[in-house]
Amino acid sequence: MKHASKLLFLVGLLLLPPAWAAKGELKAYRGSLDNPVIELPDMQGRVHRLEEYRGNIVLVQFWATYCAPCRTEMPTMNRLIEKMRGKPFKILTVNMAEPVEQVQAFLDEVPVDFTVLLDADGGTLGRWKVFAAPANFILDKNGKIIYTLYGAIEWDSDAMVRRLGELAKPRGFSCCRPRRRNELATRYLCRSAFSPGAASSAARCVYPSVCY
Repeated sequence: MKHASKLLFLVGLLLLPPAWAAKGELKAYRGSLDNPVIELPDMQGRVHRLEEYRGNIVLVQFWATYCAPCRTEMPTMNRLIEKMRGKPFKILTVNMAEPVEQVQAFLDEVPVDFTVLLDADGGTLGRWKVFAAPANFILDKNGKIIYTLYGAIEWDSDAMVRRLGELAKPRGFSCCRPRRRNELATRYLCRSAFSPGAASSAARCVYPSVCY
C-alpha cells in the first residue's frame, strides 16, 4: 500500500492542472464535491465524522509521511491552533493510505496538536479527488468547501490567521425565508449557523437563508 500511495502521488503531480501550480494561496473551490464526507478512525481508533464539526471553520488536509513539505508545515499548523484558540476552528488531517505503524513513527518525530485520521483503503482520498500531498480544503461552518490550497505554507502567518479569523467570526442574527413545507409565516427572524438556534420555535435557520 505504501508503494501504491507513492505511485498515486507521483502520477498526480503529472496530472495537476495549471491552476494548482500556484502554491501558498487560498483558491476559491470550484470542484464538484457538494457534500463532502469523512468518516474515519483516528490514531486511537475513535471514528470522526465531518458532520460533527459543523459550526466550525475546518481545515482538512490530506498528507503522507514521505511528503517533505508536510513535515515542514505541521509545526506551523500547531502554532495556528494556538493563535486561533477560543475561535470556532478545527484541523482534521487525513493520512493517505499508509500503515498505522508508519504514521505513528512519523508523529513520534513530528508531534502534532490536531487530529490525525487514517484512510487505510484510500477510499476518502478517491472521493475527494486528491492526487498530491499536501492537499488542503477550508470548509465553512455549514460543512461546505469554500477554499482549496495545494502545497505547503506557513499556516501561522499573520495573513492566514487574519483570513481564518474573519471566516470564524460570528454573524449574529439574520432573516431567513421558510421552505414551502413550513409556511406558518412568510419570514422568521433566525439565528444563523454561526450562532445556532432560532428566534422562533417553528424554524431553525441554517446559514445563509434556509429555514426548517
